[in-house]
Amino acid sequence: MPMHMKKWWFSQIRNFEPIAGFQTRFTVNYKNEKYVHLWEVLEVVQQEKLKLDWQYANYPGKAYALFELENNPHGTLLTLTSDVLEFFPNHEAFSRNSVLKGWTTLLQKKLPNYINENS
Repeated sequence: MPMHMKKWWFSQIRNFEPIAGFQTRFTVNYKNEKYVHLWEVLEVVQQEKLKLDWQYANYPGKAYALFELENNPHGTLLTLTSDVLEFFPNHEAFSRNSVLKGWTTLLQKKLPNYINENS
């Protein structure tokens, strides 16, 4: 799983284990600033669900990302739920537009490209 995530999600991820309690950190550059992502795996149901606690070093705020997979007659449906539990700073990198753009790029471009190249 980690090698697959690096190819479509964040290439900066060095290590990832889908095990509740697993923690990792990695740095992403955005407009010449570095943001250290702090993740903790909160919940895993193999082939069904992955829930991550999502924070940034040196910034207040806390969110989670929940990925759910569901088989349907047309293939597999991926549902993403992301919710902010504690507000992040009023900064462009944490704005709703920036976050939506990031999720859209990951889920509508990078993931489909990865699937098409590897199926």
